[in-house]
Amino acid sequence: MDNTPTAWRFSDDRLDNGLRIMTMEDRRVPIVSVQIWYHVGSKDEDPERQGFAHMFEHMMFRGTDRIGPQDHFRYLQQVGARVNGYTSFDQTVYWQVLPAAHLDLALWLEAERLGRLRIDEEYFAAEREVVKEELRMRVLNRPYGSLREEIYKAAFTQHPYRWTPIGRLDHLNAATADELKEFFRTYYTPNNATLVVVGDVTRQEVLAKARDYFGDLPRGPEPPRLSVVEPPFAGPQTVELTDKAPSPLVACVFRSPPARDEEAIVVDVLARILGSGQSSRIHRGLVQGRRIAVNATAYAHPLEQAGLLVMTATLKPDASVETGEQALIDEIQKLLEQGIDDAEVDKARNQALAAYVRAGETVQDRASQLGYAAVILGDANRVNTNLARLRTVTRVDIMAAARRVLADHNRLSVLVRPDPTPRAGDSVADKSQAQTESIPDLPRPADMPASDSSRAVEVPLPVVRRLDNGLRVLVVSDPAVPAVTVTFGSLSGSSADPPDQAGLAQITAHMLRRGTSRHSGDELAELLDRHGMSLAENADYEDLTVSLWMLSDHLDLGFDLLAEMVQRPSFPQEEVGNYLARSRASRAIDEKTPSTIANERLLGEIFGEHYLARPVDGTTQSLAHIAREAVVAFHKQHFLPDHAALLFAGDITVERALALAKRHFADWAGQPPIATYPLVPPPSPQQIALVPQPGAVQSEIRLGQTVSLTRRDPDYAAARLLSHLFGGSFSSRLNRVLRIERGLTYGARGYFDVKRDAAALRVSTFTRTDRTAEAIRTMIAEVQRLREAEFTKEELVAAQDTLIGSLQVELETPARIAAMHWNLLVWDLPPTWYTRYLADLAAVRSPAELTAVAARLIDPQRLAIIAVGDADELAAQLGEIAHAQESKGD
Repeated sequence: MDNTPTAWRFSDDRLDNGLRIMTMEDRRVPIVSVQIWYHVGSKDEDPERQGFAHMFEHMMFRGTDRIGPQDHFRYLQQVGARVNGYTSFDQTVYWQVLPAAHLDLALWLEAERLGRLRIDEEYFAAEREVVKEELRMRVLNRPYGSLREEIYKAAFTQHPYRWTPIGRLDHLNAATADELKEFFRTYYTPNNATLVVVGDVTRQEVLAKARDYFGDLPRGPEPPRLSVVEPPFAGPQTVELTDKAPSPLVACVFRSPPARDEEAIVVDVLARILGSGQSSRIHRGLVQGRRIAVNATAYAHPLEQAGLLVMTATLKPDASVETGEQALIDEIQKLLEQGIDDAEVDKARNQALAAYVRAGETVQDRASQLGYAAVILGDANRVNTNLARLRTVTRVDIMAAARRVLADHNRLSVLVRPDPTPRAGDSVADKSQAQTESIPDLPRPADMPASDSSRAVEVPLPVVRRLDNGLRVLVVSDPAVPAVTVTFGSLSGSSADPPDQAGLAQITAHMLRRGTSRHSGDELAELLDRHGMSLAENADYEDLTVSLWMLSDHLDLGFDLLAEMVQRPSFPQEEVGNYLARSRASRAIDEKTPSTIANERLLGEIFGEHYLARPVDGTTQSLAHIAREAVVAFHKQHFLPDHAALLFAGDITVERALALAKRHFADWAGQPPIATYPLVPPPSPQQIALVPQPGAVQSEIRLGQTVSLTRRDPDYAAARLLSHLFGGSFSSRLNRVLRIERGLTYGARGYFDVKRDAAALRVSTFTRTDRTAEAIRTMIAEVQRLREAEFTKEELVAAQDTLIGSLQVELETPARIAAMHWNLLVWDLPPTWYTRYLADLAAVRSPAELTAVAARLIDPQRLAIIAVGDADELAAQLGEIAHAQESKGD
């Protein structure tokens, strides 16, 4: 079997106004990815207006004179689309994946906002508050949140890469509407945009529709292109930082070639040798060898005009940053002095080849690769020629690049020490004096196109067989991509953890790769990495899975290794102890992260002694109670054929899958234990648990209560519709009020979290400290409204279209289809459940049915409320809402 990826075939056209159109046909599934790439990023901003590109990413979803501030998301999501955007240093990208029948809708919306975006003070002020909350969330209120900013600020002293896309609050506060409009006119033009469409379409169809929707938009002036030559470092540089994190962190950063330079491909291979996978040099050196680090990775980040090679290591709490820095430098020196061997080169090339194949598995991935090649690399055919160049990379090439890039004078060391003192607050005073002003009229496409509202969705059934020992075998065949995903699933997860050993299932899953009866952990890592395989282990509350992705050529070897890890792990004492120590250090970081604290405290409050109250990953305390004997016992009791399944998905026949399963698993035997769990406690009267985070600039807020709901209930579909309309999308009622109308947050969610044995209403958001009480009051009021204020018939129909259409989008890959059917086994549901669920969604006729479900499930007077933030600032605010009890984080 030949796993050489076939060349991508695509078309590359331009309209008269300069709009570039990339089209690639992919007829496997009736869906399409639509992306529009604007060649503008944070590097194109005025140094005194950092954050403009990111701000426009937000503003582009705010609508036009005939599209309201929620409508862009609403129109797309109601046909089942996934939709979002992102801003980087060099580009701003807007994307959607949706049923191909709705291509017109996506193109019309993109053309509408390109031609008639609404920019006025009202919209700008509201979205600016949202951006502030995003900055607090991503940078100011999480461990190591400012590390990226500091790295780029130190790595670039002249080039605009010295600031990152998230922006600065004071710059956005000082902005005016005129400045915003000028930025828009300069960079948001057809001739600075690339439309990428990949999926169930033809070139002729896309071109015709693009002319209809975009053709009348006028060409703009050519945008200015800034090019700054960054002076070389004058010797090794060091930046020392403190962060409110429990563990030290070190990074060694090197300037490297820009993305268009062919040596960037060589540097990517070099980075993989240094720090990709558990057999990489720095993982073996710092994590497995010296045992001073929790993790160690390296990656190349080529940008349009420059690049960086970054090596990072999160250290154990008792390790010093000086020791960590020297360990990274030692690995670099060893590579430069001793060189690399051909086996390392082959391994890194295979990893890169596997990444290339995986990048073609979905229409979204293909569209992203095409857009990147066309806009950033300047040549769309680089999606093909880069692969050819990768195959020719030699040891000589890599060592030459290593000597240039990893030279000591080109090194920036970043040393991050833990700081126990509170974070300083951010300045968010609003000084904007922007004026309201409309954008001049431009030609525009016709009114929103009608969409085909057909809801026919069919969930493919896998071929299912059962071995004599009870092991289920599920096969979803699809030869379109030369790769196979094989998953072993156990119907035991963290629900089987002893109460004082939370995290045991997860530890057991991750220890499978650290040694078997035939191979050591390092040998397994070497084999997996050498063949470009990707192993993922995960425990959830109700199940545990071990998935191996591999190129089809490596199926026999890969399945042999998977069977070995599942049935014959050795759990070496030294490996178990080392992994537990690293897990405790990782959990210590999580337990300092406000969002994690809030999530886990809510589950503890509402589930009491039930297993759902305990984190799947455990806690620093529970992990300290786990020893090798417990791991061995868990594996013996819960890895059993009658309690498990094998899932094959991709380029494999049913016959071959069954032959492999029988060859490796037919003699496996054992019976699972019978499990019992505590009852879920009823909801308690409303109260607030205040978890102090001194000096926090933002509060994490959670509301919740247990509810009586399962997937077998007749009104489960109605509950899903209610959940979606309440807080399941950008245009949901909760997000509309909290983000769009009040500017309290970057995002809000509310949904029914339905597990096999219990369910809960969970509501979440975050906001700045002085608006915490306002946010909580609003959230409680919106929960109450679910029982009182009906949604409209139009909203109901839109939600039905969304959930039905989104299921169609989810059916794109065989691995995803296999995972959906594994979930049915976990939930103890019949194979035809999805068909019934789709019918139940369509059968809901009246919004009153949703209100009745809310009245049955929800009691707003018995909500558990969690606030994680600055207790000194919050206590008085929250005491006016309900009894607020200050408590320490677990």
